Amino acid sequence: MIAYDGVKNVWQKIRHSQTINLSDLDINGNVIIEHDLGQKYVQFSLYDENDRMVMPDEVFLVNSNTLTLSLRSFGDSVINWHLVVS
Repeated sequence: MIAYDGVKNVWQKIRHSQTINLSDLDINGNVIIEHDLGQKYVQFSLYDENDRMVMPDEVFLVNSNTLTLSLRSFGDSVINWHLVVS
């Protein structure tokens, strides 16, 4: 996706994607995502390893470049998630 930034008079790509592994979760089942999009209120999609869209337990908007996903209810039933932030 590209969008006009409204400030620099340029169009820029605003998308982040990554794979989250079970080993990326902290002891509480959280993972910190540094998307570096410069926007606090972003949209995201999270998919399990079977390409099914899933919802995290909670999402914490830390700042304009970082969010935290809580995946604790999944336990170890999912090994990999695929995340897209825009």
